[in-house]
Amino acid sequence: MRPSYPYEPPNTACTPSSLRSAGRAAGRWGTVRLFRYFSGFEFFCSQQNPRPPQRQYPAESMRGLRKPLGNECLVKWSKGPMEFYPTNAIVPKEKRTNRLWLRPPRASDAELDYDAVMSSAEMLRRWSQSEWPSDDFSVAQNRADLEYHERQHNEREAFTFTVLNPQGTQCLGCVYIQPLHPEEIPLCKDVSYAADVGFWVRASEIAYDLDQHLLETLCTWFHAEWAFDMILFTICQQETRQAALFQTAGLNRRLVCTLLDGRSCWVYGQTQTNRFPYAAQHPLAMTDARQIHHTDP
Repeated sequence: MRPSYPYEPPNTACTPSSLRSAGRAAGRWGTVRLFRYFSGFEFFCSQQNPRPPQRQYPAESMRGLRKPLGNECLVKWSKGPMEFYPTNAIVPKEKRTNRLWLRPPRASDAELDYDAVMSSAEMLRRWSQSEWPSDDFSVAQNRADLEYHERQHNEREAFTFTVLNPQGTQCLGCVYIQPLHPEEIPLCKDVSYAADVGFWVRASEIAYDLDQHLLETLCTWFHAEWAFDMILFTICQQETRQAALFQTAGLNRRLVCTLLDGRSCWVYGQTQTNRFPYAAQHPLAMTDARQIHHTDP
């Protein structure tokens, strides 16, 4: 399907020193249970009742990127585990506007999704700072990715929403709602439930500001229907357009960092004192009323 933001550690052996180095990734913010890949081997470090390793996924389906952290990286604070999403909270099923329809992905979306991915391949390589999608990326590989994201969504490890036109006949992009990167944890130390969000729209829709409309929709949706009390948006530093959209939406640049997978990123989000400056009353939220409809020929 499309990338999550996984951590691919350096090519070192699984030794006590490498485990200590991985543990230091959390700094003073807590101890870390890690389930990662080192030189093709998996390791799992836990104080008690370790979770059994999950099945391997074909390397070609990972597009050179790690999978989302999900429950595979559980950061423990002194007050207890930091959950990704409350177990008793409802996960919204969909979101509709006059320009788009957000819903969880299905394996049956493979061809629609593949068309959106390959029509925007160059843009997505810049957006993901990776070689995904490769020129020989196939519908079968895309279907495997969709099945993976669908399973993650159902198990509440991370949430993915495909962006469709209102009729559901064309894929326009994707939204990823994932656990925090380790580098982002200090920004959310007083927060109960936080998420890192990424999104893209197909290149042909950018001229019609669909990415701005999607951001506006996400901001109001998170505020009104989700149980997160902190949302962060992580982008690569080449994504100047999305950076401008975040600034227009009232989001502050909270962090400049290099992630553990080597990507240089900016992190935007709310301040601790005003966690939703982009709520329904924000002027940007009023643009939902624009009667703009566009689909590719």
